[in-house]
Amino acid sequence: MKIRILVLLIAGLLSSNLLSAQNVGKRIENRAKHRAESKVNREVDKTVDKALDNVFDGLFGKKKKKKKTEETKEGTVPEDARDHEDSEAYEDAEAQRRAQAAIAGMMGGEAEDWEPVKNDFPISFDMSISTEKKGKTTTTDVEYTFDTWVLGMKMKQENEEEMLMLLDNEKGTMTTVVEKDGKRQGYRMNRGMFGTPDMDEVMEDVKITPTGNTKMIDGYFCREYLIESEAGTTTNAWLTKEVQADMNQLYSGFISAGKGKKQDNSMMIYQNYGVLIEATTVDEDRQETSHIKVSNIKTGDQINRGILDVSDVEIMGIGN
Repeated sequence: MKIRILVLLIAGLLSSNLLSAQNVGKRIENRAKHRAESKVNREVDKTVDKALDNVFDGLFGKKKKKKKTEETKEGTVPEDARDHEDSEAYEDAEAQRRAQAAIAGMMGGEAEDWEPVKNDFPISFDMSISTEKKGKTTTTDVEYTFDTWVLGMKMKQENEEEMLMLLDNEKGTMTTVVEKDGKRQGYRMNRGMFGTPDMDEVMEDVKITPTGNTKMIDGYFCREYLIESEAGTTTNAWLTKEVQADMNQLYSGFISAGKGKKQDNSMMIYQNYGVLIEATTVDEDRQETSHIKVSNIKTGDQINRGILDVSDVEIMGIGN
Protein backbone atom coordinates (compact mmCIF):
# COMPACT_ATOMS: atom_id res chain seq x y z
CA MET A 1 0.00 0.00 0.00
CA LYS A 2 1.19 3.51 -0.86
CA ILE A 3 2.53 5.51 2.07
CA ARG A 4 1.19 8.58 0.26
CA ILE A 5 -2.13 7.31 1.57
CA LEU A 6 -0.68 7.24 5.08
CA VAL A 7 0.47 10.85 4.76
CA LEU A 8 -2.93 11.97 3.50
CA LEU A 9 -4.68 10.10 6.29
CA ILE A 10 -2.47 11.73 8.89
CA ALA A 11 -3.34 15.13 7.44
CA GLY A 12 -7.02 14.24 7.58
CA LEU A 13 -6.82 12.95 11.13
CA LEU A 14 -5.15 16.15 12.27
CA SER A 15 -7.74 18.38 10.58
CA SER A 16 -10.39 20.22 12.58
CA ASN A 17 -13.19 17.99 11.25
CA LEU A 18 -11.73 14.83 12.74
CA LEU A 19 -10.49 16.49 15.92
CA SER A 20 -13.56 18.54 16.75
CA ALA A 21 -13.94 16.78 20.10
CA GLN A 22 -10.52 17.96 21.26
CA ASN A 23 -9.66 21.35 22.68
CA VAL A 24 -7.96 24.06 20.64
CA GLY A 25 -4.65 23.70 22.45
CA LYS A 26 -4.49 20.02 21.58
CA ARG A 27 -5.26 20.79 17.95
CA ILE A 28 -2.43 23.29 17.73
CA GLU A 29 -0.04 20.83 19.34
CA ASN A 30 -0.98 18.09 16.90
CA ARG A 31 -0.76 20.39 13.89
CA ALA A 32 2.72 21.51 14.92
CA LYS A 33 3.76 17.90 15.40
CA HIS A 34 2.40 17.01 11.97
CA ARG A 35 4.41 19.79 10.28
CA ALA A 36 7.58 18.64 12.02
CA GLU A 37 6.98 15.08 10.84
CA SER A 38 6.05 15.89 7.26
CA LYS A 39 9.61 15.72 5.97
CA VAL A 40 10.14 12.29 7.51
CA ASN A 41 6.82 11.11 6.08
CA ARG A 42 7.90 12.23 2.61
CA GLU A 43 11.05 10.16 2.94
CA VAL A 44 8.97 7.15 3.98
CA ASP A 45 6.67 7.85 1.05
CA LYS A 46 9.44 7.78 -1.52
CA THR A 47 11.16 4.71 -0.11
CA VAL A 48 8.05 2.56 0.18
CA ASP A 49 6.68 3.66 -3.18
CA LYS A 50 9.82 2.64 -4.99
CA ALA A 51 10.35 -0.60 -3.12
CA LEU A 52 6.77 -1.88 -3.25
CA ASP A 53 6.32 -0.74 -6.85
CA ASN A 54 9.34 -2.81 -7.79
CA VAL A 55 8.06 -5.84 -5.89
CA PHE A 56 4.53 -5.82 -7.33
CA ASP A 57 5.56 -4.69 -10.82
CA GLY A 58 8.17 -7.43 -10.90
CA LEU A 59 5.75 -10.12 -9.79
CA PHE A 60 2.59 -9.14 -11.61
CA GLY A 61 3.49 -6.52 -14.21
CA LYS A 62 2.33 -2.96 -14.54
CA LYS A 63 -1.25 -2.17 -15.42
CA LYS A 64 -1.91 0.02 -18.41
CA LYS A 65 -2.93 3.56 -17.54
CA LYS A 66 -6.54 4.50 -18.14
CA LYS A 67 -6.97 7.22 -20.72
CA LYS A 68 -10.14 8.93 -19.55
CA THR A 69 -11.57 10.23 -16.35
CA GLU A 70 -13.61 7.51 -14.63
CA GLU A 71 -16.30 7.80 -12.02
CA THR A 72 -16.00 5.22 -9.26
CA LYS A 73 -17.77 4.70 -6.00
CA GLU A 74 -14.74 6.24 -4.28
CA GLY A 75 -14.57 9.34 -6.48
CA THR A 76 -13.02 10.73 -9.67
CA VAL A 77 -9.39 10.70 -10.77
CA PRO A 78 -8.70 13.87 -12.82
CA GLU A 79 -8.22 13.28 -16.55
CA ASP A 80 -5.18 15.54 -16.75
CA ALA A 81 -3.45 13.41 -14.12
CA ARG A 82 -4.26 10.17 -15.95
CA ASP A 83 -2.92 11.51 -19.26
CA HIS A 84 0.16 13.17 -17.80
CA GLU A 85 3.45 11.93 -19.24
CA ASP A 86 4.87 11.53 -15.77
CA SER A 87 3.33 8.42 -14.19
CA GLU A 88 3.73 9.96 -10.73
CA ALA A 89 0.90 12.38 -11.53
CA TYR A 90 -1.50 9.49 -11.97
CA GLU A 91 -0.15 7.72 -8.89
CA ASP A 92 -0.60 10.86 -6.79
CA ALA A 93 -4.18 11.29 -7.97
CA GLU A 94 -4.98 7.64 -7.36
CA ALA A 95 -3.41 7.77 -3.89
CA GLN A 96 -5.44 10.85 -3.03
CA ARG A 97 -8.65 9.23 -4.25
CA ARG A 98 -8.03 6.10 -2.17
CA ALA A 99 -7.14 8.19 0.87
CA GLN A 100 -10.32 10.21 0.56
CA ALA A 101 -12.30 6.98 0.23
CA ALA A 102 -10.64 5.57 3.34
CA ILE A 103 -11.38 8.71 5.33
CA ALA A 104 -14.98 8.63 4.11
CA GLY A 105 -15.20 5.04 5.28
CA MET A 106 -13.98 5.99 8.74
CA MET A 107 -16.40 8.87 9.02
CA GLY A 108 -19.24 6.63 7.90
CA GLY A 109 -18.43 4.00 10.49
CA GLU A 110 -17.97 1.24 7.91
CA ALA A 111 -14.81 -0.28 9.41
CA GLU A 112 -15.25 -3.50 11.35
CA ASP A 113 -13.36 -4.81 14.36
CA TRP A 114 -9.99 -6.38 13.64
CA GLU A 115 -9.93 -10.16 13.50
CA PRO A 116 -6.49 -11.70 14.26
CA VAL A 117 -4.81 -13.60 11.42
CA LYS A 118 -2.42 -16.30 12.63
CA ASN A 119 0.41 -17.86 10.62
CA ASP A 120 1.12 -21.44 11.67
CA PHE A 121 4.27 -21.79 9.54
CA PRO A 122 6.80 -19.02 10.35
CA ILE A 123 9.16 -18.26 7.46
CA SER A 124 11.74 -15.62 6.57
CA PHE A 125 13.61 -14.93 3.35
CA ASP A 126 15.49 -12.25 1.44
CA MET A 127 14.29 -10.92 -1.90
CA SER A 128 16.38 -9.03 -4.43
CA ILE A 129 14.59 -7.12 -7.20
CA SER A 130 16.59 -5.66 -10.08
CA THR A 131 14.89 -3.64 -12.80
CA GLU A 132 16.52 -2.83 -16.13
CA LYS A 133 15.16 0.02 -18.24
CA LYS A 134 16.86 2.11 -20.92
CA GLY A 135 20.26 0.79 -19.95
CA LYS A 136 19.84 1.65 -16.27
CA THR A 137 19.55 -0.97 -13.51
CA THR A 138 17.86 -0.30 -10.17
CA THR A 139 18.15 -2.77 -7.31
CA THR A 140 15.92 -3.13 -4.26
CA ASP A 141 16.64 -5.55 -1.42
CA VAL A 142 13.83 -6.68 0.89
CA GLU A 143 14.03 -8.83 4.03
CA TYR A 144 10.76 -10.59 4.87
CA THR A 145 9.84 -12.27 8.15
CA PHE A 146 6.42 -13.90 8.54
CA ASP A 147 6.27 -14.83 12.23
CA THR A 148 3.22 -16.27 14.00
CA TRP A 149 1.58 -12.89 14.46
CA VAL A 150 3.90 -10.27 12.97
CA LEU A 151 5.04 -9.64 9.42
CA GLY A 152 8.22 -7.61 8.99
CA MET A 153 9.55 -6.07 5.77
CA LYS A 154 12.85 -4.21 5.69
CA MET A 155 13.50 -2.47 2.38
CA LYS A 156 16.63 -0.84 1.01
CA GLN A 157 17.05 0.70 -2.40
CA GLU A 158 20.22 2.11 -3.89
CA ASN A 159 21.06 5.57 -2.52
CA GLU A 160 17.93 5.56 -0.35
CA GLU A 161 17.36 5.36 3.40
CA GLU A 162 16.44 1.98 4.88
CA MET A 163 12.78 1.51 5.81
CA LEU A 164 11.11 -1.07 8.06
CA MET A 165 7.41 -1.95 8.08
CA LEU A 166 5.81 -4.19 10.72
CA LEU A 167 2.26 -5.53 10.41
CA ASP A 168 0.88 -6.91 13.68
CA ASN A 169 -1.78 -9.39 12.61
CA GLU A 170 -2.92 -10.01 16.18
CA LYS A 171 -3.49 -6.39 17.20
CA GLY A 172 -4.23 -5.06 13.73
CA THR A 173 -1.57 -2.34 13.69
CA MET A 174 1.02 -1.13 11.22
CA THR A 175 4.36 0.28 12.38
CA THR A 176 6.69 2.16 10.04
CA VAL A 177 10.29 2.85 11.05
CA VAL A 178 12.67 5.04 9.06
CA GLU A 179 16.27 5.96 9.70
CA LYS A 180 17.30 9.56 9.22
CA ASP A 181 20.69 11.00 10.12
CA GLY A 182 21.55 7.86 12.05
CA LYS A 183 18.40 7.98 14.18
CA ARG A 184 15.43 5.64 13.82
CA GLN A 185 11.91 7.07 14.12
CA GLY A 186 8.70 5.08 14.25
CA TYR A 187 4.97 5.61 13.67
CA ARG A 188 2.19 3.18 14.53
CA MET A 189 -1.43 3.24 13.46
CA ASN A 190 -4.43 0.92 13.20
CA ARG A 191 -4.48 -0.87 9.87
CA GLY A 192 -8.25 -0.64 9.73
CA MET A 193 -7.79 3.00 8.83
CA PHE A 194 -6.60 2.04 5.37
CA GLY A 195 -9.52 -0.13 4.33
CA THR A 196 -8.98 -3.23 2.20
CA PRO A 197 -7.14 -2.80 -1.11
CA ASP A 198 -8.89 -4.15 -4.19
CA MET A 199 -6.32 -6.78 -5.14
CA ASP A 200 -8.71 -8.31 -7.68
CA GLU A 201 -8.30 -5.11 -9.67
CA VAL A 202 -4.52 -5.38 -9.46
CA MET A 203 -4.53 -9.03 -10.47
CA GLU A 204 -7.47 -9.14 -12.85
CA ASP A 205 -7.26 -11.53 -15.78
CA VAL A 206 -3.96 -13.10 -14.78
CA LYS A 207 -3.32 -16.44 -16.45
CA ILE A 208 -0.87 -18.99 -15.00
CA THR A 209 0.31 -21.88 -17.18
CA PRO A 210 2.80 -24.61 -16.20
CA THR A 211 5.58 -24.88 -18.80
CA GLY A 212 6.68 -28.38 -17.80
CA ASN A 213 10.23 -27.16 -17.19
CA THR A 214 11.97 -28.05 -13.92
CA LYS A 215 15.35 -27.30 -12.34
CA MET A 216 17.18 -27.17 -9.03
CA ILE A 217 17.68 -23.70 -7.52
CA ASP A 218 19.70 -23.39 -4.31
CA GLY A 219 18.87 -26.99 -3.48
CA TYR A 220 15.12 -26.66 -4.12
CA PHE A 221 13.29 -28.59 -6.84
CA CYS A 222 11.38 -25.93 -8.80
CA ARG A 223 8.77 -25.90 -11.55
CA GLU A 224 8.39 -23.09 -14.06
CA TYR A 225 5.11 -21.25 -14.66
CA LEU A 226 4.28 -18.69 -17.33
CA ILE A 227 2.24 -15.80 -15.92
CA GLU A 228 0.47 -13.54 -18.41
CA SER A 229 -1.35 -10.37 -17.38
CA GLU A 230 -4.06 -8.37 -19.11
CA ALA A 231 -1.58 -5.51 -19.46
CA GLY A 232 0.57 -7.65 -21.73
CA THR A 233 3.42 -8.38 -19.34
CA THR A 234 4.85 -11.88 -19.15
CA THR A 235 6.54 -13.51 -16.17
CA ASN A 236 8.50 -16.73 -16.03
CA ALA A 237 8.35 -17.80 -12.37
CA TRP A 238 10.08 -20.70 -10.66
CA LEU A 239 8.27 -22.06 -7.61
CA THR A 240 8.92 -24.87 -5.16
CA LYS A 241 6.75 -26.93 -2.86
CA GLU A 242 9.71 -28.06 -0.78
CA VAL A 243 9.36 -25.10 1.61
CA GLN A 244 6.72 -25.55 4.32
CA ALA A 245 4.56 -22.44 4.18
CA ASP A 246 0.84 -21.75 4.02
CA MET A 247 0.59 -19.09 1.32
CA ASN A 248 -3.08 -18.58 2.13
CA GLN A 249 -2.22 -17.59 5.71
CA LEU A 250 0.77 -15.50 4.66
CA TYR A 251 -1.15 -13.41 2.17
CA SER A 252 -4.18 -13.15 4.45
CA GLY A 253 -1.98 -11.51 7.05
CA PHE A 254 -0.33 -9.31 4.44
CA ILE A 255 -3.44 -8.10 2.67
CA SER A 256 -6.07 -7.97 5.44
CA ALA A 257 -6.37 -4.35 6.40
CA GLY A 258 -9.31 -3.93 8.69
CA LYS A 259 -12.34 -5.65 7.20
CA GLY A 260 -12.32 -8.16 10.04
CA LYS A 261 -11.86 -11.28 7.91
CA LYS A 262 -9.25 -13.08 5.88
CA GLN A 263 -9.31 -11.90 2.31
CA ASP A 264 -9.90 -14.40 -0.48
CA ASN A 265 -8.07 -12.36 -3.10
CA SER A 266 -6.17 -13.13 -6.23
CA MET A 267 -2.72 -12.62 -4.71
CA MET A 268 -3.31 -16.04 -3.20
CA ILE A 269 -3.12 -17.46 -6.70
CA TYR A 270 0.37 -18.70 -5.81
CA GLN A 271 -0.86 -20.87 -2.96
CA ASN A 272 -1.52 -23.82 -5.27
CA TYR A 273 1.89 -23.62 -6.89
CA GLY A 274 4.32 -23.19 -4.02
CA VAL A 275 6.84 -20.60 -2.85
CA LEU A 276 8.44 -18.23 -5.36
CA ILE A 277 12.21 -18.68 -5.79
CA GLU A 278 12.98 -16.79 -9.01
CA ALA A 279 11.04 -14.74 -11.55
CA THR A 280 11.72 -12.66 -14.65
CA THR A 281 9.12 -10.21 -15.91
CA VAL A 282 9.10 -8.34 -19.23
CA ASP A 283 6.65 -5.47 -19.76
CA GLU A 284 4.23 -5.22 -22.67
CA ASP A 285 6.52 -2.89 -24.63
CA ARG A 286 9.60 -5.04 -24.02
CA GLN A 287 11.30 -1.92 -22.67
CA GLU A 288 11.63 -2.97 -19.03
CA THR A 289 12.75 -6.22 -17.44
CA SER A 290 12.59 -7.14 -13.75
CA HIS A 291 14.41 -10.00 -12.06
CA ILE A 292 13.45 -11.37 -8.64
CA LYS A 293 15.57 -13.76 -6.61
CA VAL A 294 14.54 -15.22 -3.24
CA SER A 295 17.29 -16.53 -0.98
CA ASN A 296 18.23 -17.26 2.65
CA ILE A 297 14.95 -19.09 3.30
CA LYS A 298 14.48 -20.11 6.92
CA THR A 299 11.50 -21.71 8.67
CA GLY A 300 10.30 -22.47 12.19
CA ASP A 301 12.61 -21.46 15.03
CA GLN A 302 15.39 -20.52 12.59
CA ILE A 303 13.63 -17.52 11.05
CA ASN A 304 15.15 -14.05 11.16
CA ARG A 305 13.33 -12.33 14.01
CA GLY A 306 15.93 -9.60 14.31
CA ILE A 307 14.06 -7.19 12.05
CA LEU A 308 10.99 -7.42 14.31
CA ASP A 309 12.81 -5.88 17.29
CA VAL A 310 12.08 -2.15 17.58
CA SER A 311 12.60 -1.90 21.34
CA ASP A 312 15.20 0.83 20.79
CA VAL A 313 12.86 2.99 18.70
CA GLU A 314 10.58 5.71 20.04
CA ILE A 315 7.27 5.03 18.34
CA MET A 316 4.48 7.58 18.06
CA GLY A 317 0.91 6.33 17.87
CA ILE A 318 -1.30 7.87 15.18
CA GLY A 319 -5.06 7.66 15.34
CA ASN A 320 -5.03 5.20 18.26
